[in-house]
Amino acid sequence: MKLIKRIKHYDLDPDKKQEYLFTREDFRSYVENWESELLRGISTLAVLAVIDSSDSGKGRYGYDILNELKTQTNNMLILEEGNLYPTLRKLKDAGILETKEDYEGKRKRIFYRLTAYGKLVYSHISGAFSKLVESMSEMIKIDVQLKTEKYIYCPNCSMRYSDSELEKGQQYCSACGFHIAEFVNQLYERGK
Repeated sequence: MKLIKRIKHYDLDPDKKQEYLFTREDFRSYVENWESELLRGISTLAVLAVIDSSDSGKGRYGYDILNELKTQTNNMLILEEGNLYPTLRKLKDAGILETKEDYEGKRKRIFYRLTAYGKLVYSHISGAFSKLVESMSEMIKIDVQLKTEKYIYCPNCSMRYSDSELEKGQQYCSACGFHIAEFVNQLYERGK
């Protein structure tokens, strides 16, 4: 699950005895530890995003999740089976995912889907992550534009809502109770 594993060492000029950062043990160790901390939460969010994006009512099975992660992240986030299945079990134990055995072709597979509770958890953590990245964007010199024409974010807790996730006439955030009616109205007016 480490991004650093993808980095190869190139010795472009064999006559030049240049030390590259990735050949330094202290640099490599620090970056590996940082990546490990960062990716722990992001990989869970990415797994939930892939499962949520399933078009079939069945959900997604493990190998499909791994391939979809590779594809959707342009090979930046590559999970290994040894990391994926413990994450899926943990999410299932927490009531965020449910499983169902079904066939994909002739193979019996275990499909993972978000529960109703899992959809709420996913909406919150994806909103919180989105708002965090947006708020840090100026500091780290990147451009981030949230899809505010499709979503609203609770200004108090960052719960993310699409128009399909909101109840008709919803007045308050289902996560924290903040009065979001004004933001809900703005979302509906943008959709017209």
